[in-house]
Amino acid sequence: MKIQKYLTIANILRNKILSGEFPAKSKLPYERELIETFHASKMTVKKATDLLMDEGLITKVKAKGAFVNDFSKASLDRMREINYFRGSTALYADKKVVSNVLIFEVVSADATVQQKLSLMTADEQVYHIKRVRSKEIKPFVIEEMWMPVKLILNLKLEHVENSIYEYIEQHLGYIIEESHRRIAVHVADEQESKLLKIDIGKPVVLTTQTARFLTGQVFEYSRVTHIGEEFSLEVILTRKN
Repeated sequence: MKIQKYLTIANILRNKILSGEFPAKSKLPYERELIETFHASKMTVKKATDLLMDEGLITKVKAKGAFVNDFSKASLDRMREINYFRGSTALYADKKVVSNVLIFEVVSADATVQQKLSLMTADEQVYHIKRVRSKEIKPFVIEEMWMPVKLILNLKLEHVENSIYEYIEQHLGYIIEESHRRIAVHVADEQESKLLKIDIGKPVVLTTQTARFLTGQVFEYSRVTHIGEEFSLEVILTRKN
């Protein structure tokens, strides 16, 4: 199931706002320009900008257009954090992101997965997913994850091939609230070099993550391997007295 076009348009515009390409108080391109740029209908563009308005990113002024709202630095930083949870499909919405699914199965949780997902019993059913994601045909990340079947209902291969997070938020109605991530660096082994199409021994970054919904439920335990030279991380540290 391909991601809906209005979401792709909203993702691209949101990324431009959060990156500062469309700064605070600036005017978005006219609706007709967006229609031409994205080869979309008027209704699709309206649906995309309505979504951004609902998120508080823009304000529409009748007969004048849509304007980027003015945010405090703290609010903008928080919006950038939230944007990360939309996943690679949203973060790279202006590029073609393709998933090569290597594993998609339902298994019983082992002791590690049980602990990471805060499951009551070790034999609870979880999705086990492993995929290589490519950006403009170039592999950039290997994702392996486990998700509780009882939370992520009716997940199908077509969702895994596209955006799992889009399915979770847009179709299941969950709100992704936070993640806890551990980052480590090592050198690529034979399998990683083959999947990422890099030399054995090249640096790669492994991020191990658990993620929660707004309800507090842990819905994901993942191990993600990034090509070292393409990985970047922005950390905001705030001192509180």
